[in-house]
Amino acid sequence: MPALEARQAIAWGFWNTPAECVEGNLDPFFEYYARQCDLMVLRDGGRRTSVKTHADIIQLARSLRALVKRESISCRFPKTSPTDVPDGERDSHSIDLAARLLLMIKVGDLWPKVHLARPIKWDRGTIKEHIERCFPARAELNHDKVNLDKILNARNLSKIAGIEVVWTDNLTDHLRVMDDDTVAVFHHASFLLRQQSDESLFPPDFLLETLQTLKLLFPRWDRPTQAWFRNEMSRSSGALDPALVQVGYLSADERKFENFGYWHDRLVMVAQAFDEARPNSIRRWWVDRRNGVQWSTFWIAVAVLILTVVFGLIQCIEGGIQAYKVLNPGN
Repeated sequence: MPALEARQAIAWGFWNTPAECVEGNLDPFFEYYARQCDLMVLRDGGRRTSVKTHADIIQLARSLRALVKRESISCRFPKTSPTDVPDGERDSHSIDLAARLLLMIKVGDLWPKVHLARPIKWDRGTIKEHIERCFPARAELNHDKVNLDKILNARNLSKIAGIEVVWTDNLTDHLRVMDDDTVAVFHHASFLLRQQSDESLFPPDFLLETLQTLKLLFPRWDRPTQAWFRNEMSRSSGALDPALVQVGYLSADERKFENFGYWHDRLVMVAQAFDEARPNSIRRWWVDRRNGVQWSTFWIAVAVLILTVVFGLIQCIEGGIQAYKVLNPGN
């Protein structure tokens, strides 16, 4: 992770954040920043990039924020060592790196983990135009048969439906459902809140709507969800953003598909996967209360079965004792 002074310079260059406001919640972002720099700059001795310092990256980020077209962005940085990689390729990799760090979206061919979605290529125009292609505000899936009920949250996706939550650093993979049993969640709430200081790069209300999806999945006052997330934090060795469960919660009026444009279709797929999942263990039958009548019927039947077995066992024991006394009257 960059040193404190470097983190303060980066936060100012990316979001105009004062030095005293670089809080600990941004640590997950800076860990991501360090991984990306390691991937692009340190590997192969930095042969593939023009940038060598945090100041170089900040300079490129400012060009992106100023909506300079990709083909016009300058990468005139001092060369520290000879390389056989063409300057144009090194400059392209440097611009990709700056875009990934500034926006946390998949840009370019290099990525520390296998990404879940096919990347949308950015080779011309401004980064804002690229973002608009990544996040079109259109709803194509029908949501008449599914709802965003209060019970639909990240903890219940895992505990009730058996849908694994996979944490992602790539915003374009947020809420992507894979094979009906895995969903990707972008956990960098602090990053999204910080980006709200300058929304000029993103489509209107995109950041707000993304934060709304986090409020849906991680309601602030839901204790079971809070406890589940603390366990996830422990499993990830603290790599997740703790602000994720502090963003807030959605009211009944806010939990409607009509309020979502950019994430509408992915939310529909998440809700469908949740509704269609059926418990496959006694534990999940116990926590699955989506259908109160079905839950009551099932557990009444279980109780009746257990009582029948217990009373039957008692009768067998009593019968055995009586038979023993008949055959051994002196005892």
